[in-house]
Amino acid sequence: MTFSKVGGADVQDASAQLGFGAGVSMTLDLGPYLALRPELAYLEKGARFTGTGASNSVKLGYLELPVQLVLRLPFASGTVTPHLSGGGAVGFRFDCRQNITSGGTSVSQTCGSAEEPPPRRFDASLVFGAGVDVRRLRFGARFELGLTKLGRGDQAADVKNRTLYLLAGTSFR
Repeated sequence: MTFSKVGGADVQDASAQLGFGAGVSMTLDLGPYLALRPELAYLEKGARFTGTGASNSVKLGYLELPVQLVLRLPFASGTVTPHLSGGGAVGFRFDCRQNITSGGTSVSQTCGSAEEPPPRRFDASLVFGAGVDVRRLRFGARFELGLTKLGRGDQAADVKNRTLYLLAGTSFR
């Protein structure tokens, strides 16, 4: 599950957008307490904007490749392993949907027009997280801080993705 919005100096009246995420990861042990975890994930990001009598929600679909360094924290139980993680991610936007509501009318459309081109396709971000593995079950939370402006061109507004993930999954050995 993702909770995302946009941030940056030029953002006004943005609120969180609920989204979906799914992916696969592989853990490469570098020692008893350290591992490298590359992932491949589909993530929905976006934001809601509200104004006088109108609202606009934007959902951006990304195929993303996060790579994180995982620090396993020593714990008394062999079945419970808490961990911290951090790293970077690159993403490719392949979907953008906009839902505009004004008065009693609602319009759903793909992003982009002659006046306002769709958001940039490439996204880069820093990723920070924490979680716990209970045997083969994995639970965690992660925050992604976008580094790439969503707009195009030299005069693009300072608007970047900000996403909080709640994660649950299983591992296979």
